[in-house]
Amino acid sequence: MKKNKNRSVTLIFLIVLGIFFSVYIINFKDESQDRYFTISEQENFHNFPTTAGPALPYSALNQNATTVYRLFESINFTIDTSNFNASYTIMQISFRNGSLRNYNMVEVGNNKSFYEYKPRYNAPLGVQNVSFQVYHENNTLLNAQTTTTNFTIDSNYGLWYTEYLDFDIFHDSDYYIGDFLSAGLTIDDFGPYQFWWNITIVNSTIELYQKNLFNLEKNIVQFTFQIENESFSQVNKIYYIKLNISDRISGKLATVYIPFNVLNSNPMILASTVKFSPAVILRTENCEITLNATDVENNSTDLSVNLLLEDPFGVNLPPISLVYRGNNNFSQIFSIPAESPIGMYRAEITVEDQNNGFNSSSTFLTVENNFPEIHSYTVNGISMNQSISILYGKDIEFSFNVSDVEEVAYIKVALLNGNNEWYNFTTSFKGESTKITIRTIELISGVWYAYIYVIDSDGAITSLIDDYGHAPQGITIISDSLRPYLTWITFFIGIVLGILAGVGIVYKKFKSKYGKIQAPSAKTSAKKKTSTSRKPLIKKKEELTKVISEERELEETKTEPKDAKKEVSKRKIKRKL
Repeated sequence: MKKNKNRSVTLIFLIVLGIFFSVYIINFKDESQDRYFTISEQENFHNFPTTAGPALPYSALNQNATTVYRLFESINFTIDTSNFNASYTIMQISFRNGSLRNYNMVEVGNNKSFYEYKPRYNAPLGVQNVSFQVYHENNTLLNAQTTTTNFTIDSNYGLWYTEYLDFDIFHDSDYYIGDFLSAGLTIDDFGPYQFWWNITIVNSTIELYQKNLFNLEKNIVQFTFQIENESFSQVNKIYYIKLNISDRISGKLATVYIPFNVLNSNPMILASTVKFSPAVILRTENCEITLNATDVENNSTDLSVNLLLEDPFGVNLPPISLVYRGNNNFSQIFSIPAESPIGMYRAEITVEDQNNGFNSSSTFLTVENNFPEIHSYTVNGISMNQSISILYGKDIEFSFNVSDVEEVAYIKVALLNGNNEWYNFTTSFKGESTKITIRTIELISGVWYAYIYVIDSDGAITSLIDDYGHAPQGITIISDSLRPYLTWITFFIGIVLGILAGVGIVYKKFKSKYGKIQAPSAKTSAKKKTSTSRKPLIKKKEELTKVISEERELEETKTEPKDAKKEVSKRKIKRKL
């Protein structure tokens, strides 16, 4: 009993597995087929709601052939839908290259639908699977998709590109201006056919807009031609080898279009011609770039050439457009902004043509810092090319005339004396008002040599450290000769003043305590006076007598007004006195 049960389970499993593989094989698609039979040539798929229904019986399916040749033959399919309440039917072909296409069948009466399929020149070769869909008027699918048939598409012509050595008329082939296209053609009179043909090169498959570029020989089986600008003026475009085949017996004519691409060639930059002058530049300094660029399809005048600079931090500068100078040469003068960093810049030169062809070449450009400049400086208003002497105790004031393309950051003054002693002072640069003041009392007397340094924001230093006309500037500090003795002089003056003050105080106290000092006797003093001053008194008396006599004589000879007499009398009295 258990054995029978196990056999039943195994049988059911095998039946299900067989159904699964049958469905898988029916729906298998070969991905290796031709890519030119594209979805653009297919009808839209039907995705209507479905209901469970029986499969179309194979007895209801009829086809008149199993093999059909492209262009000149067709295959007919007829189905009987009497088992269904059909409103319309669709035939679906699953081509060998994996594409699907739906074809609306024609009602021919008696519940029958018909469709004649004629393979075009680009239909995939090989076995193609066919299925049928029966629909109700409400777009409901009535039959299960388990009934299928197939047919084979064959061809009695073929073309291959000799560079690929591949017998495939739809081989993907790309060419550029200047290339040679070589191909071979095979046409066989399979069946009741006798063919003749001719080949032309055209720009479209639409007869109305088609332009014949040039013709090849009739009934040729191998040909070669060059892709030239004159014939193929448009690039990035599909052109066609047009094969016109006619059957001499039936008189039927068919056309085959074999596509090939003519692509745009990218313009070229000759890397060896890319030059920067100078090769190492300073910020804000003019630099010229020159190069040579060409293009196969376009004139060099139509090229767009640009220089893209990327600084060491990855920041891109605005693009610089180069100008055509003739003979495929381009050039432009540019400069690096002062605010940009120094270092190694990546320079990418790009070129683009009118057909969006693009190419580039990369190199590097070194950008260095501009050193600051010292135009002049003064010491206490005296020019730097003059000798300077300053009294000890006065200040030394430095004024500067300096500049830098980028930015001056600091100014430094270093003083060196004969004892190899340094005095350094650094200050931030604040423009023309920047000054450095040094007190001489912090220095010793003698000659000090001034060294001037200017530092910019990038650390570059410009200095004046030689050449007496500029630096080091000798500054002589004149010493005060009394200065070493000022302390002792002050000390002794203090002692003298103290002694005098003490004597005065003692005298004042002594005088107030003992009174006035007694005067000598009158007789002794009178004798001294007479003995010492007798002779002068006699002379004074004689002079006085003489004056009086002269005045009397003057009164007798002159008669004056009363006022004058009064004045003379006054004068006499004064003289007498």
